[in-house]
Amino acid sequence: MKIDRSKLQDDLILKMYQKELVTTYEESNQSSLDVNN
Repeated sequence: MKIDRSKLQDDLILKMYQKELVTTYEESNQSSLDVNN
């Protein structure tokens, strides 16, 4: 499998972006849980 450098960079950015999204999602989830209790 050939690894393209620009693709690799994109993957890295995507991973970081997804991680940010997940973190944000978990935080908002947590606060909504707090409201429910």
